[in-house]
Amino acid sequence: MQITPNQATQADLSLSERLKKAYERVSPNLRPDAVTAFCDFHRIHPDTFRKKRVGQAVVTEQECEWMEAYRPYKVPA
Repeated sequence: MQITPNQATQADLSLSERLKKAYERVSPNLRPDAVTAFCDFHRIHPDTFRKKRVGQAVVTEQECEWMEAYRPYKVPA
């Protein structure tokens, strides 16, 4: 069974909220880079990332952890 946007569970909403809060901790000037890095890493479209942040798409624990660990000033190895 697939979950449609209208059938999001409370757990999905809390994960979405976690993703949103982690995203909002990034400086507004650096958010476009965060979106690009997230989308490249998870192989999704920026529109899907927006939907995940607002609770219209399912968010995974790993996606939340990735965004929470994101450090825009860290130079990639």
